[in-house]
Amino acid sequence: MVAHVLTGEEYEVHSSRLKHYCADFGTTAEIREHVAAQGIVLGVRAIVGHRYDPAAKG
Repeated sequence: MVAHVLTGEEYEVHSSRLKHYCADFGTTAEIREHVAAQGIVLGVRAIVGHRYDPAAKG
């Protein structure tokens, strides 16, 4: 689970989406402005299909 810096809402995300930072990361006004400028968080209702690419080994 991760918490949104501005709203405090918690989200379950895949580990590949995380950017790690120090546990005592201070949320300054500059950081809050930067996060606010990043846009909105969109939810996924369902995955309706998928494809497997054997060439993508990652």
